[in-house]
Amino acid sequence: MGLMSQQLALGRAASAAAGPIVVGTTTTSTSAQTTVAVELSDCAGLAGAQVELRYDPRKLSYAGMFKGALLTSKSSWAALDNDLGGTVKAIAYTASGEVLPGGKGTILTFTFNRAGKAAAKVELTSVKLADAEGSEIACQVGRTKGGK
Repeated sequence: MGLMSQQLALGRAASAAAGPIVVGTTTTSTSAQTTVAVELSDCAGLAGAQVELRYDPRKLSYAGMFKGALLTSKSSWAALDNDLGGTVKAIAYTASGEVLPGGKGTILTFTFNRAGKAAAKVELTSVKLADAEGSEIACQVGRTKGGK
């Protein structure tokens, strides 16, 4: 077994022992924008993530996305569908065979412009995580935290 295979096996074993990766969001709102950070409890063995957010397009418009601290300089990220009737789908992935270093933190951050003073909510509706071989990694969506 090669070194990369051993690292992947150890990462998966550590993740399995600790339980599924918890994925949650932290929302920060101002009078002009709402920012949503998608966070992971532990990214050991993770090489890719796909997330979907839903929002009310009458109150918010999708403004953009940027990488979080968990992604490396070799990682890539892209919005798959942006601002399609109140849904944003995005992916983040590493170079072939590379896994993210373990730890917890933000993987992607999304910004929405507010269309008025009415309260607006962004909801994390779907998450899929994968290892470097493309196998799905168990995850659960945690509770959303809010900020001002």
